[in-house]
Amino acid sequence: MNTRKRHRLWAGLLAALFTALLLGLGTAPAAHAHNVLISSSPEDGSTPAQAPDEIRLTFNTTVGSGGNGITVTGPDGQKYEEGEVRVDAEQASIALRAPEQAGQYQVNYRIISADGHPIDGEIAYTLTPDALPSAAPSPDPEGSAPAGPSQGGAAGSSSQDPGGQSEPTNPLAATGPVAAAVVGIAIIALAVILLIRYRRPGGPGQRPEDGDGHGGPDAPNRQDG
Repeated sequence: MNTRKRHRLWAGLLAALFTALLLGLGTAPAAHAHNVLISSSPEDGSTPAQAPDEIRLTFNTTVGSGGNGITVTGPDGQKYEEGEVRVDAEQASIALRAPEQAGQYQVNYRIISADGHPIDGEIAYTLTPDALPSAAPSPDPEGSAPAGPSQGGAAGSSSQDPGGQSEPTNPLAATGPVAAAVVGIAIIALAVILLIRYRRPGGPGQRPEDGDGHGGPDAPNRQDG
């Protein structure tokens, strides 16, 4: 009988520990859920027919506010983004100035996820000479000589543009649910162990007269003695 009781208590302890572990694992993914880029305009790897006037990124969930940054670097190394990042629900966008050269344009973004954590990513698109606006310098070598100083000056001015914005993250925010689950498991385990020891009959150092009050199998013998 006592052996069956101990088995039931240990089975209850294992069930409680397993349940607490599942709860801890269930809350951890929710705490680490980050935004995911699902589309962009222009699309990653595309060759648009016309130069875009903005970059628009669409994510799977709402974009947080503060600390968002989008930069666009052209084939000449210049920055082409203008103004501040605009956030509208799941979308983050930024305006662009007119491109000056054909080639690949690199878009780097850093946005704040819905859970408060920043994520980074990049996309790229390519502009052909036909996609450049009519005011852009001609790619013809005869007309490219006077365009050199103006491009250099633009590069000098744009180099003063501040880079991507950053904000420190709180490491405790990511580990809070996991730590709570571990503490819960420890409390449950301690309570069950104390219960087992308290209810275990005939433990070390227990005197015959300290029984449970119902009398064991030897109670009649002690009275006869």
